[in-house]
Amino acid sequence: MKKTETKLFGELTVNTNQLPAMASLALMARLGRVAGPAFARILPHLDKDMNITDVSVLAPALESLFSPMDGQDAQGLVREIFSCTSVVINGKHLELNTDANINAAFTGQMKTMLAVLRFVVGVNYGDFTDGASTDQPSDAPPKPAG
Repeated sequence: MKKTETKLFGELTVNTNQLPAMASLALMARLGRVAGPAFARILPHLDKDMNITDVSVLAPALESLFSPMDGQDAQGLVREIFSCTSVVINGKHLELNTDANINAAFTGQMKTMLAVLRFVVGVNYGDFTDGASTDQPSDAPPKPAG
């Protein structure tokens, strides 16, 4: 079932919808190729609150993250992640489906943009981290023993 979530980032209200399944699958494959090696370096060094416990792994992880991408690749990835996301800033509603709107929302606010990207990815792929089993739907009756 498609999910919509809204979150406040300072004075920026962000509304995101889950991507359609096939678009989500394509984005997941792209994120895995780009971010997988970086996450593999960082994950062993995260505490239960997702804070990095050893900052010496940060530089190599960032290198792993950005080395397969040039600027245009990074921009394309951000556009793809934001394709079903909008913001309200200073009372104005902006769909984050154009460079102009992304620039209007985040110029001078890179830390906020990264936080919003994390939020949007979490909305789309949170079912990987919520402990849900993929064996059967959570509302399905238990499988009979035997």
